[in-house]
Order: sequence, then structure tokens, then C-alpha cells
Amino acid sequence: MPQLQPTLWRTCRALANRRRLQILALLVDHGAQTVTSVAGTLQLGLPATSQYLRGLEARGFLVVQRKGRHVRYRLADQTAATRVAPLLSCLRPNLKQGKASWEKVFRAVTAFTHPTRIEIARLLRAKPLALYELQTATGRSSTSVFRQIRKLETRGFVRVCEGVCELVWNKDPLSDTLLHMACDPSIA
Repeated sequence: MPQLQPTLWRTCRALANRRRLQILALLVDHGAQTVTSVAGTLQLGLPATSQYLRGLEARGFLVVQRKGRHVRYRLADQTAATRVAPLLSCLRPNLKQGKASWEKVFRAVTAFTHPTRIEIARLLRAKPLALYELQTATGRSSTSVFRQIRKLETRGFVRVCEGVCELVWNKDPLSDTLLHMACDPSIA
């Protein structure tokens, strides 16, 4: 399967799925697995499981090992020089902690599932901005900017005070890694 463009919003969309997080957690706990073993363990259909695994592989989280007819998936090496390595490094401990921690991951990644939110984070990295300044800088309607800011705010990445928005750092390693990735212009 061809690799997709390494965009953060696409990567976050792949992670913004509880079943995919469940699959990642299974691979963290039990190592390489076949599609059949993942499907059986998680009580999923084979086509859905295969699709979930291919999506995670395409984003760089998984490595596929083919042996004859059998295909095994394992987590990518977190020391590999891939764009998701820092994210994978932060995900591993969260995925080992169970469903409550998966929800934390889910909430964090859903903050960056839209390119406009990433654009807003990059703009706010330079300095706090008023909502109207964000509207002008992004070329989006006030309704659109407000909706995207609300998502970032409810996820804890932005603080709004008297109409001025600023980034919130140092929450936890996963959130900070996502925010660093969002603010990195080399990751579209």
C-alpha cells in the first residue's frame, strides 16, 4: 500500500477511531499479530480489521511482515526516523494503561483532525491573537474560526480570554508532542 502524505491531520484522523486505538493497544501488549488474530481477539470482522490495520500502516504506525499467505502487523520501531516516531513514543505508555487512557488519546488527537485547527495552532505559536485576527489570517468565516477554536479549547490546547486566543503548553507528553507537531511547518 502506498504511503500517504505525512500530514498531521490525516495521522490524527487515523488515530481518532476507538477501534484503531484498541488495535494499537493490543499490538503494544502482545506484539505482532495476524489480521485473523486481531479480529478474533477484538471480535471484529476480517474486512474491517484489515482496513483498520492498513490505515494504521499507511500512517506509519505499523510495519507489515509477509510470510507466504500470512500477514503479520507489528508496531513500527519508535526509534525509526519516521514522522510519527515521536507520537508513537508518547502513545505506547497511554495505550498500556487501558480504556480510560485511550479516551485521553482520542480526545487529544481529535483536536488536530482538521487542517484549519493546525493552521490556527501555527498562527498562535507566534503570539496570542484575537478571534478577528485569526479570521483574517485564515481567510475563514467568523463562524468557522469560532467552531475550530472551540474544538481546540475543549481539548485543552487553546485558552480564550476576553476574545484573545493563546496556546496551552505543558499538559502532558502526548498533548505537547501533538502541539509541537501541529506547529511544525514541515508537517503539513
